[in-house]
Amino acid sequence: MMSYFIGKKVSLVALDLEHTDQVLTWINNEAINSSSGIRFPNSKTEQELWVKATIQNRSKKKLIITSTDEKEVGMVSVHNIDHKNQNCEVGIYIDPHSQGKGYASEALKLVIRFAFLELNMFKIYANIHEDNTASVSLFQKLGFNKEATIKKVIFKNGQFIDNLYFSLFKESYLT
Repeated sequence: MMSYFIGKKVSLVALDLEHTDQVLTWINNEAINSSSGIRFPNSKTEQELWVKATIQNRSKKKLIITSTDEKEVGMVSVHNIDHKNQNCEVGIYIDPHSQGKGYASEALKLVIRFAFLELNMFKIYANIHEDNTASVSLFQKLGFNKEATIKKVIFKNGQFIDNLYFSLFKESYLT
């Protein structure tokens, strides 16, 4: 497995079929899927189909986050890549047992740098459920600003919650 993005705490490797079982475990984890909007567990067959489709999707890049001891700790993505309008969305999740160790911050820094400097994006954005305070804090720490609140768009635990739209512009990142 070859790492393309290498940091001090993490390396990022391209999502491949060999990651299907690990991704299935994460997707079927209640702590992770409550923030991603997934409502039903996935089967292994569904997950294999999703991995295959994701690998072939040119507007979406998913990367497995591995720690320095080569343990798979999460996934980061650059998706909705719009080359014409020079913007894309980023998303991340970390295995609950690996949270709080700086993996998410470093993984996002690596993909943000790549998106701005290599993909030539002008704007990077993230959509975060309002109750995901850890992600809100993380993205703010990385320089993202809240741009909008989409009111009561996520139905979760019997109630509607807001979705927060955060963004980071290239000129802010480079200064």
